[in-house]
Amino acid sequence: MSKRKIDIESLKKGNVHQIPDGYFDELPLKIQSRIDERISIEAIKKESIHQVPEQYFEELPLKIQTKINEQKDTAPVFVGRMQLAWIMTAAMSIFIIGWLFYPTGTDELTPDQILASIQSEDLIEYLYEENISTEDILASIDEGFLLDEMGALESEMIDDELSDEELESIYLEMDYSTEIM
Repeated sequence: MSKRKIDIESLKKGNVHQIPDGYFDELPLKIQSRIDERISIEAIKKESIHQVPEQYFEELPLKIQTKINEQKDTAPVFVGRMQLAWIMTAAMSIFIIGWLFYPTGTDELTPDQILASIQSEDLIEYLYEENISTEDILASIDEGFLLDEMGALESEMIDDELSDEELESIYLEMDYSTEIM
């Protein structure tokens, strides 16, 4: 292949495209005449191109009602004895399984049991986070209840008559290392 060199400086300067005089003045008329030649609105028929069979709309409700009645006639009205037996067996099975596994409510915990299951550290942390003081707790407790509890504790302590060694071992068993935040 041989490469030709084009001398850009030798090319003509100016518009190389020629437009006839008055071209844009006559353009809309030329376009409209071509449209008129191809499509003539008067040539379009002004009659309905859709055809409906005679008596169609008069017979339509009767046809619809007939089809609905045919569908009703084919629907099963009575469940067979075998199907009924299977349905009853399934229902009884579900009932028995539900009765066996339904919680009876005897496993409910008392408030004392729930409170006993919570760690002391968790209770102290909760009271601290909720900003509940000892005075608030004591103010919410009934005085009669407190007196009864204190009396029961005193009677236990008097009845037990612990020796100094026993008191010392009880004291050492208590955990006073819990920090209040």
